[in-house]
Amino acid sequence: MANPHAIQIHCDGAMDYDKGNTGGNGFFIEFPDSFNIEPISRSIRNDGQGIHRLEIISLIEAMNALLLFAKDNSKLVRQSSGVELYTDRISVTKLVNPYWIKDWRKNNWLNYEGKAIKDKDLLDKLDKTRTKLSQIIGGQISISYEREKKNKVADKLSKTAKKIGVKGSTLANKKQRSVTKRFYDGKEVFYPKLKLGEIEARVYAWETVGKQVEVCFEICSEYLHGGIVKAYVSPTLKNELHRSHTYKINITKIYSHHIEIKLVKEVAKK
Repeated sequence: MANPHAIQIHCDGAMDYDKGNTGGNGFFIEFPDSFNIEPISRSIRNDGQGIHRLEIISLIEAMNALLLFAKDNSKLVRQSSGVELYTDRISVTKLVNPYWIKDWRKNNWLNYEGKAIKDKDLLDKLDKTRTKLSQIIGGQISISYEREKKNKVADKLSKTAKKIGVKGSTLANKKQRSVTKRFYDGKEVFYPKLKLGEIEARVYAWETVGKQVEVCFEICSEYLHGGIVKAYVSPTLKNELHRSHTYKINITKIYSHHIEIKLVKEVAKK
């Protein structure tokens, strides 16, 4: 349950699966009733990012907006019991865990498997902004999951941003991520359930992560059909793949959050 004495911030990102990945950020800041201050809302156009980056950027933009408000209202904001931010994407709440970010930073932004951390630029900015805001507010800054229905104001703001939002989020350059629309709506698989060997899978996205490329597949085989599986491949292998095409791939290694593969052949369209 939301704390009525805390500043509440609802954040969301929205993206179209068009050539430019048209996107938007939206956030809605609500103050405790005792402040007698109108809410602050923003819609910001932000293309070429990818949905996960848009969600993180919305959190950072919202905290920056509150920091700007606090410059002229420092005594007022310190009367709050803290700041509660909400996003409707569970995976983002896990990524922004301050303890994880602290460990990744110590490990030169590599995970325990030695793989580069995606979106480290934004995670670093978010963590530093969160620390600064905590010092200004004098309270805890939490980031939690909220169901889409409860996050509908921020959702509407982010969708509006795609069409008529003010352009110009300066938080990040465009992400070199290519995405096409998915056929299925399955979630990312639980990797220990995967088996070594051949499966059929369709490419729907990829992006460079460190010296490798993360390729996102939808499983077309009967086992775990429609689920998402992510493979880290070399740039050479990535050049043999095409979005919206289906391939027979051989899973050679299974990790906690990705796989390694060898390409067998492309599967002809039916």
